[in-house]
Amino acid sequence: MFALALAVAVAVALAVAVAVAVVLGTCAGTPGAPPAVLASPAPLDGVHAARASSADNSGPLLRAFVLQGETKAMITVEGLYKSYSGSSFAVRDVSFRVKKGEIVGFLGPNGAGKSTTLRVVAGFLGATAGRVTLAGHDLADASTEARAAVGYMPESVPLYPEMRVREYLAFRAELKRVPRKKRREAVDVAMRRARVHGVADKVIAHLSKGYRQRVGLADALVADPPILVLDEPTSGLDPNQIREVRALVRELGKEHAVLVSTHILPEVEATCDRALVISKGSLVAEGTIEELRKLSRSRGVRVAVSGSGDVARALATHADVEQVTRVGKMTHLITWHADIADADRAAEEVARTLISSGFGLRELSPVKASLEQVFAELTGETAA
Repeated sequence: MFALALAVAVAVALAVAVAVAVVLGTCAGTPGAPPAVLASPAPLDGVHAARASSADNSGPLLRAFVLQGETKAMITVEGLYKSYSGSSFAVRDVSFRVKKGEIVGFLGPNGAGKSTTLRVVAGFLGATAGRVTLAGHDLADASTEARAAVGYMPESVPLYPEMRVREYLAFRAELKRVPRKKRREAVDVAMRRARVHGVADKVIAHLSKGYRQRVGLADALVADPPILVLDEPTSGLDPNQIREVRALVRELGKEHAVLVSTHILPEVEATCDRALVISKGSLVAEGTIEELRKLSRSRGVRVAVSGSGDVARALATHADVEQVTRVGKMTHLITWHADIADADRAAEEVARTLISSGFGLRELSPVKASLEQVFAELTGETAA
């Protein structure tokens, strides 16, 4: 009896094991094959990332990121320092976050530390100190998983000029361990998204600079990462190509977390939801374009008045008024002195002065600072 009971128990255990293997193999996409699913790391601010991989002949991968908490940070940088010499820092105590569906501009003059920061975030440089977390993976503790979450496009895209676009992207997809069965589709999708499918069979050396930039963008997209890091994506392009790349970046920002560096101010205004301003290795400001403009000192006010008097003469003795310029039949631009203490109070006094001088005040509005003026003040550069 004992032997019979033991045999029955073993048979039952084997049947259960076979059933579990079949179920798991089906979930993995290959009947009977064991699943290749990495455990999720500890959640970061509500973002959870699980990495599924396919164990075919191409090796383990493709990432299939499962994300919850879409409004939470996909990129988290905390207290980042980077030193090349050991004594001076190219990046000093930089912290920021980027959410899914957000395009964040990394703005600063040449040599401010933009490219260094992006290379650290993309995993191409090691941080001297600080922490970088990508799609829930700590870049130091889970480097492979974290770097797999990023599509990086450097300023100078390293292409193989003798290869055709399609074969180059297939080669890059293999290096990024996209499963062999999915590689052709991944390349086709990346080419369509980057709008290079029309030159798929052309040799890269024969492409224009704009198309080569797009091939670099397709390279960043070929493994379908949730995060895109783009370093000066419009560098060296003509105005038409710049508009095309900006449109691509805006489109990609709907589905990815995008961090894009630039020193071109219209680039930020045209494509970004927020901007980070870096100067001499340190972040000096962060916010929407409108929020950044508010950081600048008020330049003056625009007034529209009725009456035949001389506005400049009426304000000649006003302590805060530096200059009055007529810009229309009734409109004048009033510029404050650089050392003005309270622009709001000065505007109220201008209104009272004009009304008491017999003018009819039809409009009084502050003159908003341009992003160029804000950039100059924040970075210590001289505005042109």
